[in-house]
Amino acid sequence: MAEENNNYDRLRAVLVLVATAAVIIFNALAASGRLFGVDTGDVSNRYPTVITPAGYAFSIWSLIYLGLVAFSIYQLLPVQLAKFRGVRTMYLLSCVFNCAWLFAWH
Repeated sequence: MAEENNNYDRLRAVLVLVATAAVIIFNALAASGRLFGVDTGDVSNRYPTVITPAGYAFSIWSLIYLGLVAFSIYQLLPVQLAKFRGVRTMYLLSCVFNCAWLFAWH
C-alpha cells in the first residue's frame, strides 16, 4: 500500500511539473500574440476597467512564474512527496483554469 501511494504521489508530482511548464509556455505564447493572433496587452486595452493596473505592474509575473517553478521542483523531492499530497489537486486545477482563462478572453 505504501508503495502504491509513493508511485501515485510521484506521478502527480511529475504532473505538477508538466502543468507548470504548460502554463508558463501557454501564457508566454498568449502574451506574445503567437497563440491567438492578439497579445494579452491588446486584450487588456480592448476592455479597460477602473482597476486595470499600469503596464509595469505586470512585471511581477516573472517572479510569480519563478516561484511556481521553484515549488514544482521542490515538491518533486522524495522527502516532499507525501507532504504536498493535498495541494497537488488544487494546483493542477489552477493550471487548467489559468489556461482556460486565456482561451475565454482571447
